[in-house]
Amino acid sequence: IRRPPRSTLSSSSAASDVYKRQDKDVAKKREDEIRKKREEEARKIKEKEERKRKVLNQKFANNKGALPWPVDGKIKERKGQYKNRHSDGSVVKGYNKWVKIETSKNQSVRLPFDGVVSSIEVMDLYRGVIIVDHGDRYYTVYANLNENLNDKLVIGEYYAKDTLVGIVGDSEDGKSGELNFGIWKFPENAANPQYLNPEEWIK
Repeated sequence: IRRPPRSTLSSSSAASDVYKRQDKDVAKKREDEIRKKREEEARKIKEKEERKRKVLNQKFANNKGALPWPVDGKIKERKGQYKNRHSDGSVVKGYNKWVKIETSKNQSVRLPFDGVVSSIEVMDLYRGVIIVDHGDRYYTVYANLNENLNDKLVIGEYYAKDTLVGIVGDSEDGKSGELNFGIWKFPENAANPQYLNPEEWIK
């Protein structure tokens, strides 16, 4: 029986060792990638929880009278009882849960305070509606937004002050923009909120 030369056996063994080392290197690289991915996911979850805790710790109530307006404009209707006389002489009475702010068309609406998005809806009566949780059962409400809502907002996510909420929708006569802006507080174990006066909270 003719055996292969010793040099051939040595070369084969060396090549096998190289392949084994390469396989180990590839396996280690994959393990490192998986580990880094898991660490990144854990970091993001931790940051998300820390941001939510930050909202609770900031104490929305401590900023009463110091919050910026969510949009530039003037108050068209105040919070509370109202009575409007139409051009035909008819009178409409009602109760506003918020203030109606008249603005220029297509104006941006921004968060006056850090918070977590609680609800995003499009409703027949109020068009785009977004509700933001600011902790301690305080919420800000934005209604009559353009139906093309900010698709970057996600329910349950934390957003910082000045984050874009949406664009104001048109007023009934179509001559200007209009935002319904409310500040609500839910008493403990109560289903219905207290409708606070935004003018007392905005500087």
